Amino acid sequence: MRFSDRSGFSVVELIIVILLLAILAVTAIPRLISTTGITAQMAAEMVASDIKAVQAQAIFICEGPKTITFTGDNSYTAEGLIPPIRYLPGDAIAGSTGGGELSITFNTFGEPTPPVGGGNNQVTVSAGTESLTLEVLNLTGQVTWVTSTS
Repeated sequence: MRFSDRSGFSVVELIIVILLLAILAVTAIPRLISTTGITAQMAAEMVASDIKAVQAQAIFICEGPKTITFTGDNSYTAEGLIPPIRYLPGDAIAGSTGGGELSITFNTFGEPTPPVGGGNNQVTVSAGTESLTLEVLNLTGQVTWVTSTS
């Protein structure tokens, strides 16, 4: 018995449609998924961890004060850590909240030097449109999250 009235798609037509969908997916999905927030979060966690590590170096190594310096670009210097020059992930940058360079020096008790003008030291980490601000409290050196803006 032969069917003369066949309906449906041929294998060639199905393969062409699958290829077109694959090409669309490869080009559209990266544009839909933004990793900027993830990069800013990762960079801020890295900075907070390194601030705590420099503080620990100042307390436990007892070779004098240790400094961490943020220059407002994709890298910063953490004295006492290996390697001392640290690079942030992606397009993230770290610097003082007011912009520019910021140095935080911890004495052998783990106390950070207060910034000129008073208050606490603040480091802003930015990636794309996302910005996170970390604050290093005077006397204790505790690192806290201040703000998160998109």
